[in-house]
Amino acid sequence: MIIISMLFFHTLLDANRYELPERNLIHRQVGLSSIAPNSETDIFRGCADPQSDIYYREAIPSIDNPRFVSVQDAEWYIEDSVRILGITINGEMRGYPYNIMNRHEIVNDFTGNSGMGVTYCPITGSGIGFNLSQLENSTIGVTGLLFESNLVFYDRRSDTCFSQMLAIGMSGEQLGLRLEISPVVETTWATWKLIYPDSKILSIDTGFSPIDQYFQNDYVGYENDTSVFFQTSFLDREPYNLYHPKMKTMVLKSYNDNYLFPLKELAKNPVSNHELSNGDTLTIIYDKEHDLAIPYFSEIVNGSQLVFELVLDRSDYNLSQTRGLHLMKDQFGTVWNIRGEAIDGPMLGSQLRMYPNYEAYWYAAIVFHPSAQIYTPEEILVYAIIPENQELFVPDDNLARDVIIISSIIGLIILVAIIARKTKVQNLN
Repeated sequence: MIIISMLFFHTLLDANRYELPERNLIHRQVGLSSIAPNSETDIFRGCADPQSDIYYREAIPSIDNPRFVSVQDAEWYIEDSVRILGITINGEMRGYPYNIMNRHEIVNDFTGNSGMGVTYCPITGSGIGFNLSQLENSTIGVTGLLFESNLVFYDRRSDTCFSQMLAIGMSGEQLGLRLEISPVVETTWATWKLIYPDSKILSIDTGFSPIDQYFQNDYVGYENDTSVFFQTSFLDREPYNLYHPKMKTMVLKSYNDNYLFPLKELAKNPVSNHELSNGDTLTIIYDKEHDLAIPYFSEIVNGSQLVFELVLDRSDYNLSQTRGLHLMKDQFGTVWNIRGEAIDGPMLGSQLRMYPNYEAYWYAAIVFHPSAQIYTPEEILVYAIIPENQELFVPDDNLARDVIIISSIIGLIILVAIIARKTKVQNLN
């Protein structure tokens, strides 16, 4: 009976079409089904078909020939409160302002022999960088599909569709391919200028017009309210309701384990040391005033793992050293700034390596990673709800009732048939 119920339930899974107001994109396909890569049972079936009439591929155009300017030259088109995503490419820090990313969601940035797919989903608040070498340096584009309200992009070489936050191929030639995420920095433009004054910034000269679109924010208020534009598997119970749905949350991955660090919890302990399941140790430094959290590998020095603590008095250091933000100190006496630079002590001049990460709204982080380890200074929370890559779709009461009724009817018919056959055999005997 259970198997029959499950089979019938899967036939009822369907995706609805929604209209996104105030955007050039009119329709996006929204799917609620298994997050395991299964092109036969979910919205990713047919995703590789560019002629599909259920979504509009490239309706949101990616930036494939990005131009960059200095921080000074970018001042006029970025307000201090605008968030910006930073990624290091070939040793150069580059910034991608969200007032531009809101309109394009993807930038294919090739510098030298390195290709980076810079992606941003404004609905889930997730900015993630992918090294395109895994895709043979193909470019990626916006499909028009959403999965759990999150961006679905595709590899233009193989037509494979990828879930951004799962970082996995969900259909096509690269089905099941897990993409590696890159270390990123996310903060406001006001803070960015303090810590990366020599960086390069994505230009407003994108090749698309009008430029007025970059001064209009379709998501005003959305970043702070409890609304979600599209239906997801977010539930009104723990752990889903532990935090405000739009609480920014840092997501880290270690093999098959996931870790969620709500910024509200990081604020309680601005410098925190962690050990992950794969043996990696890292330190997260968070400056609440400047809305900036960065995870660093804790290197081994003289046979010992570096352990950090917050520097309470910064008066001995100038602004060029501190960048006006938090400092931390290791057990050997080296002082490090928030850029991971050693500015004093035995390791002066050294540089810490950033740990791969991204930030997303809490509602999206917990929907995609319901069994993740959730950090709080007091304890690590783990909810054994649903194993990773299992179904997140929860049927409504009517659907569940219908499944039970129909399954019961089918079971009754089978039972009657068995009894009738048994009676007939007995009569013959």
